Amino acid sequence: MRSMTFCGLPLPRALGVFLRSRLGSNTGARCAAGTVRARVFSVLQSQRTPWRSRLLTGASYTSSPYCAMEPTSGLFRSKAAMKVETIRKGTKHLTMTEMPLKARVILEGMRGNPHFAGADALLDELEQKAAAMTAANIACLDGGRLVTLHRRKCRTELERVLDRLVGLVKALSHGDVAIALSSGFHLRKAPIPLPKPGPPMNLRWVLSGNGRVAVRWDPIHGTRHYVVFMNTQGPLIEEGWELIAHCSSAKIVLSDQEPGTVIWFRLFAVNAAGCGPLSQVVRCMAH
Repeated sequence: MRSMTFCGLPLPRALGVFLRSRLGSNTGARCAAGTVRARVFSVLQSQRTPWRSRLLTGASYTSSPYCAMEPTSGLFRSKAAMKVETIRKGTKHLTMTEMPLKARVILEGMRGNPHFAGADALLDELEQKAAAMTAANIACLDGGRLVTLHRRKCRTELERVLDRLVGLVKALSHGDVAIALSSGFHLRKAPIPLPKPGPPMNLRWVLSGNGRVAVRWDPIHGTRHYVVFMNTQGPLIEEGWELIAHCSSAKIVLSDQEPGTVIWFRLFAVNAAGCGPLSQVVRCMAH
């Protein structure tokens, strides 16, 4: 049975460290922390199931010779395995003219549909809002600020009715995809799985003063965060590489560096598919 860990520590020890930091360092606080830790861990051990274990431990990583981190848990499961069974409103990219047409499709799908017999009042409201939207579109043909604002208001009201209908269809279909599709709504698009990211490119040193060292690089689409390493001993000394940051933006700034200090940086990107390769090394100097 695999032991549960958190931040590299066994779970009981990690809980103790956390509780002591919150309760203080006196003897009474240590006893309280130990008691709570023992009780929590005993409950976790007695109730542990595979999904609880994954939830508690998170992704475990194995270190490679290049300081990269490879995921070994289900947190980086491919989105291609997801089964899409949820309908969507589908009005985000529709024009003002297409909105009444969308409402007409829903009306045709749900009017007289035995699966949605209790939706007549809401469908009547949808028909009224669609008619108001059509009239607003015609009024906007001659232009004008006030009629344009009125048309936007009509669209907002129409979308609210569609939101309520989406919720009603989900409730009445009871997870049956065929019944949900008979309403005229469509399923959400299947997510497109991203490949593992490539190495961050164009890693560069940005000149700054007051003991600051700034490094930037080209952002990578779909990246969750970047893992940044620094080395003050030399790029060829592997023991000198130190993990310093997990950042979501394509830049990092170090402060309070001794002027004249030479620092080397490298990093890799992490997305839903996993970890990418390391970037090239960049040499920086604090000023």
